[in-house]
Amino acid sequence: MRQRPLRPGSKSTGLSHSLPREGKILTPLLRQRPPLHRTGAFTLAIWSLVMLTSTAGTPAAVQPDYSPPPGAVNPQVTQANIAQTICRRGWTRSIRPPASYTDLLKRKQLRARHLPGKSVDYEEDHLIPLELGGHPTDPRNLWPQPWPQARLKDKWESGYNRAVCAGRVTLTIAQQRIKDPGTWR
Repeated sequence: MRQRPLRPGSKSTGLSHSLPREGKILTPLLRQRPPLHRTGAFTLAIWSLVMLTSTAGTPAAVQPDYSPPPGAVNPQVTQANIAQTICRRGWTRSIRPPASYTDLLKRKQLRARHLPGKSVDYEEDHLIPLELGGHPTDPRNLWPQPWPQARLKDKWESGYNRAVCAGRVTLTIAQQRIKDPGTWR
């Protein structure tokens, strides 16, 4: 039995007959669209759906909150008694909260504010400082302030304390000014 010569695209099977021509079977298959799961549009749609459902209800990225708290004043300090309170040497030591309180509060605030770095990178600072009649333990007056910024603010706090005690500025005005970050930044 004589074998026919192989045509391009056909395989030798050892049989005496050949495969049908390409045009009869393969051409219609090539004209068909690929299955939906292999198209770029389908892949994009699935990827978008996954991203939307996995991030629904959550912000894209949580930003650190460096803003100061609102501040709170100590009701024991008034303009009338500054000579017995903020202008008396050593008075702030007598009302300063213990480190155990401020350290715990600082760790909680660092987490809540999403601040980077370590606890030692921040000072748990009083927005209205004790030497200007700020509340010693109210969380609305305490915040984790980066050390470089805290050192700048400390200079302003001392200056305002001297000005209040010398009668050059009122206690209320000094408290309002020190609350404004534009003053000490």
